[in-house]
Formats: sequence, structure tokens, C-alpha cells
Amino acid sequence: MSQLHTIAERVFPAASVPEVDTLVAAYQPRALQPGQMVVRIAPSPTGFMHIGTVYMGLINYLLARQSGGKFILRIEDTDQKREVEGTAQRIIAALEKFGIHFDEGPQLDGSTKGAYGPYTQSARKNLYQAHAKQLLRDGKAYLCFCTPEELEKTRELQMARKQRTGYYGAYAHHRNLSAEEVLTNLDQGKPFVVRMKSLGRHETQEDVTDLVMGTRRLPQNDIDIPIIKANDGLPTYHFAHVIDDHYMQTTHVIRADEWYSSLPLHLELFKIMGWTPPHYAHLAPIQVMDGPSRRKLSKRKDPESNIEYFYQKGYPVAAMTEYLLNLANSDFEDWRTKNPTLSALDFKLDLQKTSPSGALFDSHKLDSISRRIISEYTQDEVYDQLLAWAQGHDQAFHARLLAETDYMKRIFNIERTGARKRKDICHWSMVQADIAYFFDDTFTPPVMSALPWPAATVRAVLHSYLEVLNPADTHDQWWDKVRAAGEALGFTADMKAYKQNKDAFQGSIADFMKIVRLALTGRENSPDVLEITHVLGWDKAKARLQSAIQSCC
Repeated sequence: MSQLHTIAERVFPAASVPEVDTLVAAYQPRALQPGQMVVRIAPSPTGFMHIGTVYMGLINYLLARQSGGKFILRIEDTDQKREVEGTAQRIIAALEKFGIHFDEGPQLDGSTKGAYGPYTQSARKNLYQAHAKQLLRDGKAYLCFCTPEELEKTRELQMARKQRTGYYGAYAHHRNLSAEEVLTNLDQGKPFVVRMKSLGRHETQEDVTDLVMGTRRLPQNDIDIPIIKANDGLPTYHFAHVIDDHYMQTTHVIRADEWYSSLPLHLELFKIMGWTPPHYAHLAPIQVMDGPSRRKLSKRKDPESNIEYFYQKGYPVAAMTEYLLNLANSDFEDWRTKNPTLSALDFKLDLQKTSPSGALFDSHKLDSISRRIISEYTQDEVYDQLLAWAQGHDQAFHARLLAETDYMKRIFNIERTGARKRKDICHWSMVQADIAYFFDDTFTPPVMSALPWPAATVRAVLHSYLEVLNPADTHDQWWDKVRAAGEALGFTADMKAYKQNKDAFQGSIADFMKIVRLALTGRENSPDVLEITHVLGWDKAKARLQSAIQSCC
């Protein structure tokens, strides 16, 4: 047995680490047609579900779906010190919530779907170690016994010399240890990592093609990166993703551009392993403005980075999906205009139309999309979605919704059936406050004295409105009477004349209705007053108008 074989066997004994050949036989070639894509997302279960994970998941899912390929969920849990219990389950649940259905991956019930798993990296330990063992045998990897203190001193020296930091060249102190030195260190129980032996030269540049960034010349990798960690024998991200993407036969890796600088390293790993790499596409993350500069959404600074923020607010999933697709492809809005009835997931996403510089998160844009989508819901859809949201986020409101179902649906039906649909709701958490005036226990009586008209004028307006109220009137008949009553008191419906000479009038008809609206709802802005009156009931509406008249005395 050669010394390299001896070292490999000491580190990965045959009794615990099978040979590569015995493991890889389970991975049969995929029967792919030309153009079919096998893609994946590989989040780490280290905290809350980031909106960027949903964003990447949506992009990968659509590309797989529209190509007739496969979409894989892989949980990269090799950094077990940072793993947060339950995160993997939250990831799976969030993807399902957004209609991002993966073809292969771990399931909520603990089972696995797909023939190329396990899809959790900690369960693939034998595969990584088997390949690391083979690399040691072939002299393509070696054991490094450098202590953290020694590595830090090397880094400090490199910085003092204004050189690149890393374990390379003359700084790769243990690359050329003799077999005897290695075995002695093992005998002494010194901790180690397995490092890849890089063949690259930083001074040499090569063409690297990215499906978003195009072809650029980048320096070759010359860093001897760890591939197996010392503490638990698990792989680093770099090593694991190469092995996983090879055996899962990933055709396209679409990921955040924070990994772009590592692309030469990853391509070198594929070369060392003797495998064909997938196509890479690096997308800029969702960003925000921070003063005059852009930065990516921060877990620490930005609550919008956490998908739970949007759940708590109560944005419909459909709105979130459309917003994220707006960020992904700038032509989504045009497509939506031309295809108003299709699901957003029918959109044909194009990687070439993603912005290399990234898209800015715009809460106003999200609100606008959400208002439009909610405006298209029926009263039953509004009620059902609101009920589901309240069950998880507002138990008292949930109880009220259940207790007053018919009344609630009538409220939600206001301005929902005509040509001009109300667009005042952008998320479910705002609804309870918005409809509070429909309930006596949450109605705040208005302060009529705050209006910029004399009390006598306010009383006259309310008296005249009471006189024209007739439950049998159509909307047009009601409006004709309102206009006539307003004009009789000096409020004009001629906006052009009003703008030219405001002093000639008490106000516009809109001002007349502002007084009425305030008396009925306690607010200066609301949906259609007549529809509100119908829902409140004529007796309650008249009582509020009369109460407002009394408050003017």
C-alpha cells in the first residue's frame, strides 16, 4: 500500500467510509430532452426564511417548469453550529405556500421525494468523505494541521505585506509535508482539515461564462481551500455543492452573485474531480437604498428580509409572487397587462432580462400590486383569506369574523362589483382598523367642529342629506338628489367654476359629501357613502347623522 493510500485509510477507514464505486451506483443518468433544465435551491437552515430564498426559489421553479425539467430543494446543513431547529421545515412550508412545488427534496413529514437523495447534506456525509478519500489517494488533496492561531498569523502577515489573504503558494505551509510528517501528526492526534491541492495560478486569467454576467476574464483559483472540516468530518460548501450538483445532475446553478467570486474555485473543483460543470447564472440580490447607496436586504437591519414580516402584515401570496416576478424580469408588468386572467406562474421568465445590478425593494410598488389583486377578489375570497390570516395573527378579530360572517361579507362587497373597484386594502392587517366604523363598539364619533365651515352650515348639510335619503333610490337617483341638495346650500358640482372662484361657493359637492362622510364614518375618506349606508342600515345611518347634528350645537 502506498503512503498516500495509508494516509487516506487512516483518515477515512474502510470500516466507516465506503468506496466511491459502492455509493455512486445508485445515481442513474437522467433521461433529459434537449433544453430541459435541472435546477435547485440550496438554502441553509440557519435562521428565518429570507425573502431572497423565495425569490431564488421562484426563479428556479419557473425555469424548470417552463423547460419541462426538474426543480430540486436541497438543504445545506453542513454548518451545524449555526443550524436553527425548525428552519428546514419553515423553508419547505414557505415554498409550498408560494406554489413553488419542488420535484425532489425533503418533505414536511420527514419523507423524501426523488431518486437522487438524500437531499439534506448531513445525510450525504459518506459520499463526501468517500470522494475526499479518493482525492487523498490521488495526491489531489492533503492534510493541513495548521492551528487557527497559525492561520491568523499568516493572514496578518499577508495584510502587512498588502498581499491577498488565503492559503496559497508559499503560505500553504503543509502542502508539501512528507508522508512521515503527516503520519506522525496523526499519531500525535493533531487536528486537521482536508485541503484541495489547487493547480491554478492567480497570475493566469481565463474566460468564465455566466448566463447573466456574460463572459469575463477572471484569475484562476490558487487557494487550497478546506474540503472536509476537522470538527465533524462534514464538507465545506464548496466541496459539497460540487459533489451534489454532479450526482443530482444539475444542469444550471442559479444563485446569488455573492458566489460569483468563487466561480473559478468551483470550476477548478469540477476539473479536479474530472466532471463537467453545470451552467452558472449569478443574480444580484434584492436591494434597498441606504442613503445615496445601494445595499442588499439585511437580516439585521431590514424587517422586510424576513418572509414572516409579509405573513404578519397579511400580503396575499399572489401579490408577493407578482411583486417578486416584477423584480426578476422588467417586462412582467407588460405581460400581466396582456394576460390579466393568467396565473403569475404562467409567466415565461428569461434570465437574460434579469438585471445584473439587482432590483430595488419598493414597498410602495408592492402595496400597489397588492391593492390591485385584492380589488379583483370577490367578497367571499376577501373573507376567506382574511379569516385564514386572522386565525394565525389576530384571534379576537378572527372570532368577530366568525360571529358576523354575513355582515362582514357585505362590508367587503362595497365597491367590489362595479366598473371602478375599490383599491384601499393592500394587506389584511389593515382591515380591522379600516372597517372599525361599521361597529358601534369601535366607531369613533366625529369632531364636527374641526371642519372649516360654520356649525350652522354643517348642520344644514346634514339636515338636507337626511331629507334626500331614500332606500329605494338607485345610485344615480341618490346622486342627483345629493347634488341638488348641495347646490341649494352653495356647494357646486362645477369644478371648473369652483377652481376659478372658490370664494363664490361654500365649497364643491365633494366638500358637501366630506361633511356627510365624516358624520357617518368618523373619517374624511371612505368607500362609496351610499353603499356604506346600505350596509350600516338606514336606522343606524340616520342616528349617526342626527348625533353629528347635535354635536354641532
